Amino acid sequence: MWPERKISRWRGYDYRLDGVYVVTICTHERRPAFGKIENGQMRLHPFGKVAHARWQAIPKHHQGVTLDSFVVMPNHIHGILSLENEAPPTQEQENELRLFGSPQSGSISTIIGSFKSSVTRKIGEARHCPTKVWQERFWDHIIRDEHDLQRQREYIFNNPANWDTDELHP
Repeated sequence: MWPERKISRWRGYDYRLDGVYVVTICTHERRPAFGKIENGQMRLHPFGKVAHARWQAIPKHHQGVTLDSFVVMPNHIHGILSLENEAPPTQEQENELRLFGSPQSGSISTIIGSFKSSVTRKIGEARHCPTKVWQERFWDHIIRDEHDLQRQREYIFNNPANWDTDELHP
């Protein structure tokens, strides 16, 4: 019997709703796969460049998504995403929401899952073998107001300079 997976999303919250979200995605075993910090600046390795390019491509693949601040760090990514869906959820979509934990088209989980898959596929192609790039889940925070947004932007901007004291530093 498998242990029950802890779900970090808010129960009952529709992650397809318009809003601003900050996410943190860690590499498998928090390995420094994407580069290194030199003099407070992130220096991307080839796999970090893949992650950077695939993050920037998210709006091309997901309608209604715009990107804000983001940073690729040696073993994780922080990014701010805005969702602006064209229509409110239908009754059918509301019923889907009750199937908590299932992938929801246009949700933050689906967007991040798609991003992680595309990075994994590109890195696997470059290495000519399957590879595990990411931890299974990701952390998210729903931005509540302009002050919260500014605070998150500053954190992301300063993350490379604060690497030595970062909780994700190995």
